[in-house]
Amino acid sequence: MEQCACRNGAAPVPRSGRTHNEPGLSPLVLVVHGWSDRNKGDAAIVECLARLVRGSFPEAEFKLVSDFGAHDRRLTDEYFETRAHFPGGILGSLFPIVPIEPSRRQGVAASGRLSEVLQTLFYVFRAAWVLSPVPAPACLWTRPERETLRAFRRAAVVISKGGGFIFAEPTLRSSFRLRRNLFPLSLASRFGVPFVLYGQSIGPFATRRQAALARRVLDGARLILVRESLSARTLAELGVAAPVRVVPDLAFGLGSAPPTKAEAVLRRHRVPLGAPLLGVTVREWGEATPRYVSAMADAVASLAREAGVHAIVWPQCTGPGPLEDDRRTGRALRRVLEERGQEGVKVTVVEEELPAAVLKACYGRMDAFVATRFHSAIFALSGGVPTLVVGYWGPKAEGIMGSLGLEEWVLPMTGVTPEGLTSALLGLWEHRREVGRLIGERLPAVVDEAKRLDPAVLPTSPARINEGEQ
Repeated sequence: MEQCACRNGAAPVPRSGRTHNEPGLSPLVLVVHGWSDRNKGDAAIVECLARLVRGSFPEAEFKLVSDFGAHDRRLTDEYFETRAHFPGGILGSLFPIVPIEPSRRQGVAASGRLSEVLQTLFYVFRAAWVLSPVPAPACLWTRPERETLRAFRRAAVVISKGGGFIFAEPTLRSSFRLRRNLFPLSLASRFGVPFVLYGQSIGPFATRRQAALARRVLDGARLILVRESLSARTLAELGVAAPVRVVPDLAFGLGSAPPTKAEAVLRRHRVPLGAPLLGVTVREWGEATPRYVSAMADAVASLAREAGVHAIVWPQCTGPGPLEDDRRTGRALRRVLEERGQEGVKVTVVEEELPAAVLKACYGRMDAFVATRFHSAIFALSGGVPTLVVGYWGPKAEGIMGSLGLEEWVLPMTGVTPEGLTSALLGLWEHRREVGRLIGERLPAVVDEAKRLDPAVLPTSPARINEGEQ
């Protein structure tokens, strides 16, 4: 283990204030809440945000702060595409996801032999200390963690990349997760660094205490850009004072790979290119997974019998952990269909790891899509494909589909039944041409807006940044 920095005379974390950019250093844009390239929606958001900011602020240095800790193997393993967009580096979280997963080389010693509970208590204690008026001693941090601290202090702006993670359920674990997700924003405020939320969905919150915590932190934002009006309404109901605007989800602006790459994937998996194609994404949903998979199997089989579609189950998420690997649920869906022995039902489960842009090109080849992972819906809609959404966790599905005039084609996960899902999918297929025309009318403007950076996101001017803008 690294020797305690306090014994080496290292300075404690300062009470407040910014570290001004040293002469010759580029201004630093710090993007927080990095997740995993195995979640293609998150990978698309981070790529699009990096391209937008770099295009408007080319002189800046870019760093990404992961949700994983500095000594977690996932900090190395989960950013095989994103690293190219952040040449300044990817830093470990100061309030990371637990348990820490050490690499084989690090072994047990790197995790400090702490149980998940003890790790959690340590990180809660340390986060509270660094946010308090009392200076936190540097011995609380390892050398890589001190690099993350320095990045926060030096940053010209902190940007929380888009997603749907600022919400809470009525459990202690969920309250802890909310505190962890809000911590990078609290730390930016602690060091006097402006922070922006870009393309978020906000809420719901199960308790008054959770709502009060969210309001207290979000009040300090320079700007909150939400991706649907339902989140804007939630912020208004919370009484958040920060300016709020509605913008498209950044993933709408992701470029699609060339059609030849999509065709190569389809041929590699022996998909009959002349058949009508139904794209499908599925996910784990706890104890309700068998019921949900059974309902999806009924819907897919009904459409296959009705229209002769060939269903393709796509891997929108392949990690970072087993519960986030949609291929497991895809296999379960195929198994249910095979066990039922329904004649004429053809399904392909794609299991290879595909970049987000290639998936988007593949989804554009579908004749219709039933999406549980919402960014798979965004990818499909961007290609003009009529899409039915199974919505979960917060307002993103209902809100974004509603903004496009497609609220009719959203079913809540909690209410999914075989009859309801089958009826909705058959209805989408019957009306696919009208839905496709509506998408064609409304999506181009959404995609164009998603490709433009809101100018209020960045600091006021490079000159002031280099002087250490307060």
